[in-house]
Amino acid sequence: MGCFIHEEKILLTTLVLTILVGCNNDETEEENLDDVTMTQEKVEQKKDLQYDKFKMEDDTLYLKNGDEESEVTLTHSDDVLIKQKTSTNSTYEARDYKDKKDAEKKLIEENEALKKNQDGVEYNLDLRDKDFTETLTIDYENADLNIVANIPEDEDTEGIYISYAQMKDTLFMRGYYTEGEATANFEGQEDIEGTGTIERKDNEVIAFNMDVILPYESQELTKDEAVEQFTPLQEYYKEMSKKEGIDLSLTFEDNGMHFKQNVDYKEANVEDVFKIEHVDETPTKEDLKQLKEYSNQVEMFSRYGLLYKEK
Repeated sequence: MGCFIHEEKILLTTLVLTILVGCNNDETEEENLDDVTMTQEKVEQKKDLQYDKFKMEDDTLYLKNGDEESEVTLTHSDDVLIKQKTSTNSTYEARDYKDKKDAEKKLIEENEALKKNQDGVEYNLDLRDKDFTETLTIDYENADLNIVANIPEDEDTEGIYISYAQMKDTLFMRGYYTEGEATANFEGQEDIEGTGTIERKDNEVIAFNMDVILPYESQELTKDEAVEQFTPLQEYYKEMSKKEGIDLSLTFEDNGMHFKQNVDYKEANVEDVFKIEHVDETPTKEDLKQLKEYSNQVEMFSRYGLLYKEK
């Protein structure tokens, strides 16, 4: 089903381009999200942009992918997002930059639009010997929403506000998390029928379960072809399920291949979990470390068509 370990670059500009907005119209509109979110969310409505300053609070979310770490602080009052500060730490090696000079050139080119003097937008880059920090702050009270929210210039932004709730959900879909223990829920998208849950403490996965049916058409297979191709995997699942903390199954239903994966890291050997998706590979220490990262598990779920869903 593809590689379990997946590293995704944390780019500040992607957060600018996936802003969700609300408006003061009575009709509900839809704003397309990018391919990462793989879904559409309805735009929130608000009659005016006034908010209660006594209700202002900060909510901080985190993301870790290998050597890259990101922290997003959302300042909001109820559903009105007032300010967003994103700070990302990374290494030159993680971004495939040759050295500090190469990183500076490419990062400035990648974020050229952010470096321009825009009201309400501040971008800073701190380059060190082996790593660097990018910081992007957007003050939505003063920023030009036609630019930061990717709204066409000919559209009036009066009455438009940024939806805190939908921004937070979008970040959750990308693998961001809040500190502490929590259980995240996932549901199948489009033609995918299924659910999943991830139990975690901060960025460390404690346990996960997935129950999903992948239509044969989505794999460009007939049922007979799927049975022939995936029966060895079905037998492999049976053998793997004999190991502590691992319960797997694959059946061939009329409407698709039915995958079930239940893993409890409190009981399972992490190398055995690695081999669920990497049958003949020997994991490195870094592989095993990333395997239990929450963002990595979210990525794996997305490959099965499961996305985060607020309950």
